[in-house]
Amino acid sequence: MREVIQEVIPFLRELEIVYGVHFTQLHDERTCRIVLECIPFPQTLDRIQEKLHDVVREIPSRPPTTNVVVEKPSQRTRATLGR
Repeated sequence: MREVIQEVIPFLRELEIVYGVHFTQLHDERTCRIVLECIPFPQTLDRIQEKLHDVVREIPSRPPTTNVVVEKPSQRTRATLGR
């Protein structure tokens, strides 16, 4: 997210857009949404989207996380481990 802000905010200022961006993430989604805090003209929006694609393309994605549950050993396993 830091990389997006460092690249996009100066670009928005060059386009004379004083509004920023923020990020949202829904519980159902693994991705993060980049929200522009204004509605620019269509040509300007196209330029912003191109810039975002360039910036985001260079950010490595993280693999999905795996939940690991550790169970207590059963009586049979404890007996085997004790020998």
